[in-house]
Amino acid sequence: MAAAQLLRKNLHIAKALSFSFRMMSSVQGNAGVSYTYETLNVCQARNNVLHVELNRPDKRNAMNRSFWSEMVECFNKIANDSDCRAIVLSGAGKIFTSGIDLTDLGSDVLQQQGEDLARIAWNLRKKILEYQETFNVLEKCPKPVIAAIHGACIGAGVDLITACDIRYCTQDAWIQVKEVDIGLAADVGTLQRLPRVIGNQSLVNELAFTARKMMSDEAKSCGLMRPLGT
Repeated sequence: MAAAQLLRKNLHIAKALSFSFRMMSSVQGNAGVSYTYETLNVCQARNNVLHVELNRPDKRNAMNRSFWSEMVECFNKIANDSDCRAIVLSGAGKIFTSGIDLTDLGSDVLQQQGEDLARIAWNLRKKILEYQETFNVLEKCPKPVIAAIHGACIGAGVDLITACDIRYCTQDAWIQVKEVDIGLAADVGTLQRLPRVIGNQSLVNELAFTARKMMSDEAKSCGLMRPLGT
């Protein structure tokens, strides 16, 4: 019996090592890749670990027009950076992020242009697909993406963290699926990924329909986050 258990354990280890080697061999890139952005601050936290920081602290890290394209560019570069093996994603300033910058993107999501409802809906769909790709690149990144959340994580911030592989939070962290308050659906990733992350569709529905805050203790208890320092 003990021998059989040891064999199974060794098989699991062998499979894990095989997967790791496949992932490492699939990453191609050059050393010394440059990361310079308006809304992101990228630096090397330690050997082979990049720190990507949402860097609009004066605007509570609200996601403006530049952010959505820069995230795609940044993580596509990281995917091919052979010096990077893991990414830590955080927010500068007092909170993680306040979500979409409606002062910059309000016309994109709330005042779609078009001659009729069909064209308005078509244009909105194209825009949403573009926004979804901003967070899809996190999910598709071949290196682990670790979110470090402090303070508020609102609206599109929840879309962002659910696309990460691991989520850690401080005691003062909280999330809010805020879109319903402005007549939107959280369809840039939250409604698709959050049920898989926490395994509770009823809770996801409650958060999306009520826009209530989920504090860190509840987020940890439902499996969405882990406390920093553990």
